[in-house]
Amino acid sequence: MGVRYKIELNPRYEHLRRFVESIPCRNESLGEVIYRARNVVTDITADGVRLCIKSFKIPPLYNRIAYTYLRRSKARRSFENAIRLLEVGVLTPTPVAYIEVYRSGLLERSYYVSLMLDAVHVRDWQLRPDATRISNALASMLLRLHREGIWHRDFSPGNVIYDKDYNFYLIDINRMQFGKVSPRQVALNFMRLNRDEAATEQLVRTYAALAAITDPEPLVAKALKLSRLFWNNIRRKDERKARREARKKQ
Repeated sequence: MGVRYKIELNPRYEHLRRFVESIPCRNESLGEVIYRARNVVTDITADGVRLCIKSFKIPPLYNRIAYTYLRRSKARRSFENAIRLLEVGVLTPTPVAYIEVYRSGLLERSYYVSLMLDAVHVRDWQLRPDATRISNALASMLLRLHREGIWHRDFSPGNVIYDKDYNFYLIDINRMQFGKVSPRQVALNFMRLNRDEAATEQLVRTYAALAAITDPEPLVAKALKLSRLFWNNIRRKDERKARREARKKQ
């Protein structure tokens, strides 16, 4: 068995089909790399349209089997989740296409293509002049998600961006769960948003006010407890890494 491609294209961008079909063959010439870690994100313009291409790494064999027979690929989930978010009024960059590359019958690579936005992340928003506006928008976005039965499993400051007109967008959306959102899941969504405890507490209280929660204290307590555990764990990891680096220099 050779190589097989599966491509789904947003009908609005049919004129980009030839470019989209070329993506798996372009390898490292996918544009300017703006993020490189587990996956690679690039910024490229095709036929006058500025695109963001997220290239997912080749998964280990057991995941290749799972993505082929049991689960949707990350690229497909990103594309379909984007459509679902936009349908319920949660902004995310417009989905253009997803591509799956199969080799020897198994998924090898996948790509998610969306429009590229001029926007910034909300990291450390408490230090910005527009901190209150950002906090209110984050609380509003979370509440909309939860009321629609959507739980973002990676709701972090790096995955929320906003533009100069203060439109807020959710990105990195392949890890989402649909159904009733539990109280614990609500609290978990505040866990990673800010290392500053006062900023996190203010965010939770804003959410509670918007949700008309009569007694916000249980949610505040639970969210802050989870946030402390998360950031303490990050601190310990950073300290261990610093000690390892110091030993290497000795």
